[in-house]
Amino acid sequence: MIMPTLSSASEETFQAIHRPHGHLRLSRVIEGLIALRSEYKGRLLLEIPFLAGFNDSDAEVEALRKTISKIA
Repeated sequence: MIMPTLSSASEETFQAIHRPHGHLRLSRVIEGLIALRSEYKGRLLLEIPFLAGFNDSDAEVEALRKTISKIA
């Protein structure tokens, strides 16, 4: 079983939550999750933490839903 975390589907929110290295972009993370899902046939549980004021708006949740459907 693999349990990656995805906290946002928008770059702005991803940057605000994680403050990642300057070269890391959310699109690369999502591309990696899609590639993982296509290669890994075991159990994949996607953890999605909701943080008040960051990724809990209707727009953020809908964007996450669409992104999850691409990964699944």
